[in-house]
Amino acid sequence: SPSAAAAIAGAAEGSVRDALSLLDQLRAFAADEVDDSAVATVLGVPPLEITAELLAALASGRLADGLSNLRKQLAGGQDPTVLYQEAGRTLRTLFYLAMDPALEPTLSEAHRSLLGPIAESFGADSLGRMLGLWVEQERLVHDAANRELALEVAAIRLARWPAVRLVEEWLDGGAELTPSGKSGSGTPPVTPAASGSDAGGGSPSGESSSSSKSAAPIAKIDNETEAAGEEASDDADRKALEEIVETDPGVALARRILGGEVVAIRPNGEGS
Repeated sequence: SPSAAAAIAGAAEGSVRDALSLLDQLRAFAADEVDDSAVATVLGVPPLEITAELLAALASGRLADGLSNLRKQLAGGQDPTVLYQEAGRTLRTLFYLAMDPALEPTLSEAHRSLLGPIAESFGADSLGRMLGLWVEQERLVHDAANRELALEVAAIRLARWPAVRLVEEWLDGGAELTPSGKSGSGTPPVTPAASGSDAGGGSPSGESSSSSKSAAPIAKIDNETEAAGEEASDDADRKALEEIVETDPGVALARRILGGEVVAIRPNGEGS
């Protein structure tokens, strides 16, 4: 089949002699019906459907699904280097399909139907960037003593692409980040640090701290009414800061993209 011929050519990496040798092996195995299944068996490459599933998971940021796919193939005896190469070839095919389907004339209709929607969903620009990220890991995979681990690291790096793209969109003003968009279970807890009079390390009662020599002394409040008023003011300041944190795009970026959590909030020297 045309797709099997393309797979043989790709495995031969430009060597006509190697391509003919592979074809002889395939003919001995599959007689005159050299199809994708025969190529996958003899050359030890994973079926395109499996590779496409892997890339779709990683490109969508579903790292757990992608690693599960990889581990199943590795447990089945697939060579890590071959898996890396096949993923790269499939990424290139997706990129070509997104640019112009005519760039892949040998692709079978079945494979075109499989890869076409994936290519369309990500687009040529994203696929080109992902292809570059994948190629950057080639030396890592080929030179590593533990190639299985190196392949998983390459997959982890590719799975970060959606986060990188979202950061770029946010920096360009084209993406709106909110704390509610953070993946995971709910919004991280916010523990406001001291604000107002206790920003220098003092206790809520107004007593100065002996652990910091640089902290400004805090006058003791003897009048309970004034103390209650100060406490109410501090509570208002804390609530105001919490509202700022909940709407601040930088905090939203850290929560959603970097996986950070707000552990404390406090005013700076200017009270902002």
